[in-house]
Amino acid sequence: MKRDLQFKKVLKINADNALKVVSNFNKYADFVPGCTGASLISRNPPIEIGRLEFNILGKKYFIESRNEILENSINIEQTKRPF
Repeated sequence: MKRDLQFKKVLKINADNALKVVSNFNKYADFVPGCTGASLISRNPPIEIGRLEFNILGKKYFIESRNEILENSINIEQTKRPF
């Protein structure tokens, strides 16, 4: 059974700072639980394709996403996921 997960969160912080944190996925391993690495697969502005590596309970998982970076938002679409 295919599941579709959508998540939206409104944060009461400076939008520019929030976008900088979200768009800098290379730093995710510093604060996202289980994330052990990140890499940029391709960049063709405004589109970036990235890959995150997770190690959960001794098993490695990979997530790839297509990120459309706009002036005031980032649209993230997972293109490859473990579940």
